[in-house]
Amino acid sequence: MAIKHMNIAIGHRTYEYGYISRTYKYGSSFRTYEYGSISWTFDYGSSSWTSDWFSSSRMYAYGSSSRTFDYGSSSRMHAYGSSSRTYEYGSSSRMYEYGSSTRTYEYGSISWTFDYGSSSWTCDLFSSSRTTHEYGSVSTTYEYGSSFMMYEYGSSSRTYEYGSGSWKEEYGSGSRTDEYGFGSRTDEYGSGSKSYDYGSSSRTTYENGSGSMTYEYGSSSRTQKNGTRMYVYGSYSRTYEYGSSPRTCDYGSRTNEYGSRRYEYGSKTYEYGSSSRTYE
Repeated sequence: MAIKHMNIAIGHRTYEYGYISRTYKYGSSFRTYEYGSISWTFDYGSSSWTSDWFSSSRMYAYGSSSRTFDYGSSSRMHAYGSSSRTYEYGSSSRMYEYGSSTRTYEYGSISWTFDYGSSSWTCDLFSSSRTTHEYGSVSTTYEYGSSFMMYEYGSSSRTYEYGSGSWKEEYGSGSRTDEYGFGSRTDEYGSGSKSYDYGSSSRTTYENGSGSMTYEYGSSSRTQKNGTRMYVYGSYSRTYEYGSSPRTCDYGSRTNEYGSRRYEYGSKTYEYGSSSRTYE
């Protein structure tokens, strides 16, 4: 998904939940995760990290360093600078430290935690299926299953709940609440506010500041210009543009199964400022 408050204003991510891959790009760096088949790749600056879970190997490169993980039979090698380590995953947990930062992965039940500098990221996937990412002051929490996701970017926060689900985002003073299922959505960006009723799934276009947003739920696409944001729920893509930056999400053809363990999100791209984030 690349981060340290890695300036969210300069990256992009891709998440795919189902076979699940996710890619983050922060500045020039990017990270890709795939859960299911599961692989992921990070590139932090020149560094990169690649994983394939379950079929399952992973390679990480940090700067000149690299590591490889095999999840399944399950071993991992990483090299950080000149250092290297190998991890064996079965029940499978791992913890590593990068400088002062720490990262803990546990696969099986699965949780993991990263701390990059002051930032941290915690995931518990599949069994608990809650993920929290903290990037500097920023934190993100994903919970898959009953399933909700909460992001905090600086002072802002975002919560997604899929299934019965709701989604709440707060950007600065602004807030957004989405409920998917019977759900409704309320967006407040600065002084602006919006409300949606999703469920029977209609298409809504509205202005947010100078931006406009269109949502269609059912086959379901939504576009917002807030910057611009486009959501498609069904085949499902989403694009956000904040400032000049766009954000795109594609929640795949597996019909955004929020509340189940398998997510097929197509691709999602977020751009904050000049940054972009893509989830696939």
